[in-house]
Amino acid sequence: MSLPMIGRRPARPGMTLIEVMVALVILSGSLIAMGNFMGKFAHAQRRAGIHADAVDLASDVMDSVQHDSSYAAIPSDFQKTSTISRDGASFSRATVVKQMGGAVTSNVNYYIITTTVINNQLKPADTVKKSIVIRSF
Repeated sequence: MSLPMIGRRPARPGMTLIEVMVALVILSGSLIAMGNFMGKFAHAQRRAGIHADAVDLASDVMDSVQHDSSYAAIPSDFQKTSTISRDGASFSRATVVKQMGGAVTSNVNYYIITTTVINNQLKPADTVKKSIVIRSF
């Protein structure tokens, strides 16, 4: 014959309050970590987009120089500084043209064209530099 246990309740199915609280702490920690990751990912994606725009702006000048129809007009056509806005970002583009040789007695005559694109909105500033050498044609 078994004696009934006094003061002991029969086990009920389900979770205890402690188990629910532990589950909520784990869930909230995971959500906070995911939110932190999403913020950093969005920042990195925006930074990469701005850098890609800067590369495109520098490449545009290099392509234009390659397709210029007059060699003598390259310094006047391309040596300048300008401010460009694209996709909500502001860029400063400076192009410098340096002539090597070119004298009457010189055997060499070519231009070195260097374009620098800077976005100062990002910290540290994003800088892209591209150069090309064009000989006389």
